[in-house]
Amino acid sequence: MEFVLAILQVHGRYVMQHRDDNLNIPAPGMWGLFGGKIEPGETPDNALIREIQEELCLILKDYKFLFQINHYNDFWKQTVSYFVYHADITHFWGTHQLCEGQAVDYFAYEQLTHLPIPSVIQNILDQYQNTDYIS
Repeated sequence: MEFVLAILQVHGRYVMQHRDDNLNIPAPGMWGLFGGKIEPGETPDNALIREIQEELCLILKDYKFLFQINHYNDFWKQTVSYFVYHADITHFWGTHQLCEGQAVDYFAYEQLTHLPIPSVIQNILDQYQNTDYIS
């Protein structure tokens, strides 16, 4: 299984999705990154664009692939691959519409420690925060 995850930022803060409280989805009720499963025959780039459009009603045009990680996912009971991207959506903020999840907000990195976040997402955010990916 392969997934895309988007580190979206507004004014340098991290855009997070408060996931639905549905026990039939991974990490219900937690805060996470926007993204989702890569469909058969779909490239990670195309999956990223599709997922952000489905979840926030935004069309990403300016984004950057950062890295790929493999992580055991308790929900899927297998190791999955995550393709991690970054995009600054400051100029889009306010035109978005939340179409998936119960809330969306953006947070300073220091505020993330107060949110319930899956460990893989926290690890991805830590890696991004502590590495110079964007030049």
